[in-house]
Amino acid sequence: PVTRGGMAATLGTLSVIHEAQGEPSRAEACARRALTITEGMARAGDLDARPRLRVALNNLAMACQSAGKAEEAGLHYRKALD
Repeated sequence: PVTRGGMAATLGTLSVIHEAQGEPSRAEACARRALTITEGMARAGDLDARPRLRVALNNLAMACQSAGKAEEAGLHYRKALD
């Protein structure tokens, strides 16, 4: 069975792939979905969510940076470090 953590990880990987292929809008969409799933895991008390949350935020920051959204990227990078 597919777990929420597995789904978030797969979406994060797809985000990185789309970014590498020069598809920033697809990268951003996947990264946002991964972050939404991971945030839900954290709210539900999933112990695996905290490190996954940092990865999801970092992936979204990279996607935003690739899309020319430097200010938003900075916010996500900083949040990943909190």
